[in-house]
Amino acid sequence: MQMNTHDTMSVSLEFMGETLRVSQDPNTEHLGTSVWDASIVLAKFLEKNMRKGAFARTKIAGKRVLELGSGMGLGGIAMSLMGADVTLTDTVDVLPLLRRNCELNLGKGKAHVCELNWMKPEQAQQWAAPFDFVIAADCIYHEHIVPYFHAIVMATTNEKSTVLVVNELRSHSVHAAFMDAFTPTHTVTRLSNKLMHDTYQHENIQMFLCKRKRYGAKGGTKEDQAVSAEEDAGANSLQEDAGANPLQEDAAANPLQGDARANPFQKDASANSPREDAGANSLQEDARENSLQEEEAPKLQAESVGHQGQGQQAHDSLPQEGEHCSEPKSEGEQRLTGQERTREKAESSTSALASRLQHVDIDGGPSHLGNASAQAAKQAASEQWAARRTGAAIAQILGAVHVPTTR
Repeated sequence: MQMNTHDTMSVSLEFMGETLRVSQDPNTEHLGTSVWDASIVLAKFLEKNMRKGAFARTKIAGKRVLELGSGMGLGGIAMSLMGADVTLTDTVDVLPLLRRNCELNLGKGKAHVCELNWMKPEQAQQWAAPFDFVIAADCIYHEHIVPYFHAIVMATTNEKSTVLVVNELRSHSVHAAFMDAFTPTHTVTRLSNKLMHDTYQHENIQMFLCKRKRYGAKGGTKEDQAVSAEEDAGANSLQEDAGANPLQEDAAANPLQGDARANPFQKDASANSPREDAGANSLQEDARENSLQEEEAPKLQAESVGHQGQGQQAHDSLPQEGEHCSEPKSEGEQRLTGQERTREKAESSTSALASRLQHVDIDGGPSHLGNASAQAAKQAASEQWAARRTGAAIAQILGAVHVPTTR
């Protein structure tokens, strides 16, 4: 949205309950004789933030303010109405209209209008530096003037000064030159559009808050850097006071994140899901254990019969009473015979334990349990499972025992 069409000889703007009337002459070849949109954005920004933040009226009143490239002086006039001691500067051919606007809106003697050519840095020595605030609206429009602008800022400020630059983005190379010049010496913070007036703003008009680093471009001691870091944090207080949070803006621009915030139950559901999953897993484990027990019951019966057959075969293979081996057995054969006897004992023990449980019906059929409850059947299955594990343990223990034999 263009705020000034540059086809009139004056611009009117409401500011702090008053109507400012600023003269301009867009027909001249000098760019400084027109009211540019960036100066209107600056004035309305000051009005919106006059109650709190770094540009609160209480923090500006009585402070020394220097406006560079004032043009028609809208920004400097706004600062003066907030109680600051303002010096407005520009080249000599712009001064007549600038002085007229100051007198029309502030009265005679309420502001200082002076010549300042950036190409003549010695002119900055006419004032006692530093200024508390330095402001500039849409006066950086070419790369070659950036070094001169930076030199004037360095000559008129110190580490406690606040520099506010409002630029309309017309060239990325100009913006890059500005950042390259200021980032080595200043902490540069781009202010959020939320801090600007709701109506008087544009996506291409950007505001930069610059705080000079204590150690500058040449480094410095750790103590200087620590103090500078504290001042850098103070430079961001304007963003914090206004509640402007770039991360929140990014989140608001992301519809997926917005949907997640809009669902108040999503967090609760995610918080409860581990406990629900744990309960479901527990039920599944119980079901699997019962299923394994049911499957092992018939296997146990079959293994019992097998163990009995193997025990009988081992018994038949042993020498009967009165029989003698045709040849003496070696020590290894004797050890093998002892292990077979040990295994036979383990298998007999296992068979005995299994035979006691043969009549247990896991599926609830006819047995000595009769019409016992499902709980009793489950208990019997557990006992069967424990008995089988006990038999296996006994077999393992007995198999490890060495039974000595005699020749």
